[in-house]
Amino acid sequence: MTKTKKGNGRGRPKSVWENPELRERVSNFIADGCLLRGNGVDALLKILNDEFAEKMERPITKAVLNSRLGKFIWNADRMKLLKKFVRLGLPLKGVYDTLRFLPKDVIDAKAKEVRGHSADTSEFRAVSTEAGFARLTITEEIAKKTEAKLKQPTMKNPFVVPVKDDKHFSVRCVNGPNIGITYNPVFQENAVHSTFVEAEKNGEERIFLTGGLIWLDVKRSSGGLTEHRGRISGLNFNPDVIDPDYRDEAIEIRKNPPADRVSFETLRERFQNLLTGWGKVTNPDGKNVFSGKVYIFFGRQEEEILEEAAQAEIRYIAAVMRNEVMTQRKGFEARLESAIAEGDHDEARVLRKEINKLLKKEKRMIQTNVSSEDRKRIFNAVRSQVVEWYEKTIPNSEVVAQGTACCSIGGKTIEVHQDRGEQPNDSMLDVFLKENGGRRSVDGTLPDVVLLASATSVNTRHADCEQASEGITTRIWQLPIAVDKTFLRNQMRDIIRMGSVIEKLLRHHQFEPGVFDLRYDDGLWTGVPVPISMLTHFQERKNGSQSNGKTEYLYFLLDSDNHEGHPWKQYYYDPKNGQWLGHESAVMEIFRREFLAKGEPLPFHAYMNLGDNTQGNHFGTQKQPHPQSDEYEIIEERFNRMRHLAKDAGTPAAALKKLDEMYEDSLRQFRLRGEHWPYRQVLNFFRVIERNTDFFAGILKTAKKAEVKFTGVGQLRDGREDDRDIGVISFLQGNHFEYTVDNQLAEAGFYSDKLISELLILNHLKEITREDLRKLVRAPLHGNTPVGYGVVSAHGG
Repeated sequence: MTKTKKGNGRGRPKSVWENPELRERVSNFIADGCLLRGNGVDALLKILNDEFAEKMERPITKAVLNSRLGKFIWNADRMKLLKKFVRLGLPLKGVYDTLRFLPKDVIDAKAKEVRGHSADTSEFRAVSTEAGFARLTITEEIAKKTEAKLKQPTMKNPFVVPVKDDKHFSVRCVNGPNIGITYNPVFQENAVHSTFVEAEKNGEERIFLTGGLIWLDVKRSSGGLTEHRGRISGLNFNPDVIDPDYRDEAIEIRKNPPADRVSFETLRERFQNLLTGWGKVTNPDGKNVFSGKVYIFFGRQEEEILEEAAQAEIRYIAAVMRNEVMTQRKGFEARLESAIAEGDHDEARVLRKEINKLLKKEKRMIQTNVSSEDRKRIFNAVRSQVVEWYEKTIPNSEVVAQGTACCSIGGKTIEVHQDRGEQPNDSMLDVFLKENGGRRSVDGTLPDVVLLASATSVNTRHADCEQASEGITTRIWQLPIAVDKTFLRNQMRDIIRMGSVIEKLLRHHQFEPGVFDLRYDDGLWTGVPVPISMLTHFQERKNGSQSNGKTEYLYFLLDSDNHEGHPWKQYYYDPKNGQWLGHESAVMEIFRREFLAKGEPLPFHAYMNLGDNTQGNHFGTQKQPHPQSDEYEIIEERFNRMRHLAKDAGTPAAALKKLDEMYEDSLRQFRLRGEHWPYRQVLNFFRVIERNTDFFAGILKTAKKAEVKFTGVGQLRDGREDDRDIGVISFLQGNHFEYTVDNQLAEAGFYSDKLISELLILNHLKEITREDLRKLVRAPLHGNTPVGYGVVSAHGG
C-alpha cells in the first residue's frame, strides 16, 4: 500500500510559512513595533511556536525566523517607499517617520543594500601624487610604459574573438554607458549592472563595450559652464582615491561642509573614482556578475580624456625641466654677482656665457616646443596605464583598440566604427552609407557587419549595404547608448541651459537608449535592441519584487518605411506564386505559410505601421536613380536582340526561354525605375493590403482570443471617438507623403479605411461589425502629427 504525502498537490510537504494565518500574525506583530523592543524577536518566536505547534513538523528556530523576517518587514509597499527616497537622494528621516515601527538601523541597512555594494578599491588606493593639473599618471607609471602601444585591428589583420560554434553566436553591445553622469542609486535599477546581470542570465559569452565608458569633465574651469556640468555629474566622494597628504582635510570638509571652504579633487582622483564605479556594477563585493569575456573599444570620449591627460603630463614634465634649468641659472647668477664683487672679470665672462646658454635653454622649454615623437610616446604611456586600470577593474576584460577596429568572430568580420562628432547623432547611419558604402563596396573593404558607435547616439537604426560582389550584403546597425533616460530626465527637470552634449541628447525628441544584441544563426544576422526599462524590469523580477512569478508577453509586429515607388526598394521572388514581393509582403507570406496555412493562429497581438509606406516626392525620387537601371535605347537594343534570338531559336522550348529572359529583364527594369507619382504609390500599397487582408484578419483573431484590448484616449475620456485613438492595427502618417502634399493629406487614413473595407468585403471576421472594426483598425493623428494615445491591456492587467 502506498502512503500519500500531505502537501500542496505538487509532491512536497506544505511549509508552515505558507500558512496565511501565520503570515498575518508575523506581519501584524512587526506593524505593532515588536522589533523596537529588545526581546521582540524572542517574543514573536515563542508566539509562533505556541500558536502553530500542531501545524509544524518541528519548532521554528531563531535563525530560521531571522532569515524569514526580511520578507515580512520589506513588503512591496515599504520597498517602494524606501527605493523612492534612495532614488531621489532624500534624507531617510521621512522613511523613519512613516515606518516608525521599524528600528532605524534596519532601515539604514536595507537602504545600503538598495544602493548596492561597493567594489574593491584597493587597486586605486591613492598614492601621494605630484602637482600638475589634469594629470592621470605619476612619473613612476609613465617610466614603466614609455614604449607601450595599442594595436589597431584592420580587415586584413582583425582582432580574433573566439567562439564555440561558428554557425551560432551572439554579442551583447553596450555603447555609451557614460559612467559619471548622475545615476540611479537604487542598485538593482542601475542600467549597466542590469545589462551585465541579464547577459549572464541569458548565457551570453561576450560583451562589447564600444566607447563612451566614462563621462568626465576634463576641461579647465571656464565661467559658469563648469558649475553647470557639475550639476549633472554623478561623482560621489570616495576618500580611498584621495591623496593621503590631503585626505583627512577632504574628509573633514565633506563630513561637515562649512560655508567658507570647499574640497578639491584632481583629475586622477575623479577618474579612479569612476573606475571604482565600473568595479561596483561589474564586480560588487568581488563577485563577478558576468562570467563571459568583455571586449573594450575606446571611442571619442576616451580619446579626449587621454589627450588632456597626455597634455597635462607633458606640461608637468616641461615645467619640472624648466625649473631645473632656472635653478641652475640662478646659481650661476649668484656666482656672477660674487665674481663681479670680487673683481674677477675672467670668471664673470665665463659665467655670463653659461647663463646665456641656460637662459636660451629655459626659453626653449615650453610645451609648444615639445617634439611630436615625445608627444606620441607620452600619449601611448598614459593610454597604456589607463588600459591596465580598465582591465584590472572589469573582470575578464581586454581593451581591443582605440577608434574604428575590425574583429573576426566565427569567421565573420565585424567593424566597430567610431563616430568622430560630439553632438547628438541621429544621422550617423546616413553619413556612413554616403561616405563609405559605395567606395568601400567597390574596393572590397566592407565587413560582414558594421556597428556604428557613438556616445551620443540618439537611437537604434539599421540599413543594408550591397557589396560589389554579387549576393554579399553588409549589415549596418547604429547602436543606442546605455543610460537611464527616465531617471536622468527626472533629475534634470530644474536644468534649463543645454551646457553639455548629454543634456542635448536627453532633450532630443527621438532619443531612445538601450543595449544591443547582435546574433548570427547559420548565415542570418539579426539585431535586437533591448530597452533599458526591460533590463531593469528583469532585475526587479529576479529580486522578487513581483508576487506571481509569471511573465506573459504581448507581441507587436512593427512595419515601417516600405517606401513604395523608390527605385531602391528591395523585392524578393516567390516561386510558388510567380511574383516579386516587397519586403513587407514577403514577411507576411512567410508567416501565412508557417501559421495560417497550417490552421494555427498568427503569433502577433497587434500590428503597428510606423509610416512612410510611400516614397512620395519628399527627397526627389527622380533624382535617385538605381545604378542598375538602363536607358531606354539600351533596353530596346537588348530586347530586339532577344526577339531575334527567339525567332532563330529553332525549337519552341528555346524560343520560350528567350521570351522568359525578356520577361524577367523587363520586370526588373520596371522595379529599378520606381514610381514617381504619389497617387500610384498609394495604389501600390493598397495592393499590399488587398493581398494580405487574411493576414491582418489573423492578427485581429489572435488579439481577440488572447483577450488583448486597445482602449483609445477618447474612450478613456468620455467614450467618444478621438482621432488619437490607438487600435490593434494602427497605421501612422509618414514624413515623405506629408511633405510631398504640404500636410494637406494624411495617407494613413487611406490605409485604415481600405483595410476595413477589405475585411468587410471578404467577410474574414463574420462576428465583427463595421463599428467594431473602426475601433480595431485606426490611423491615429494629433492635428497633423502621427501620435496615438491609449491603454493596452490583457486579462484585465
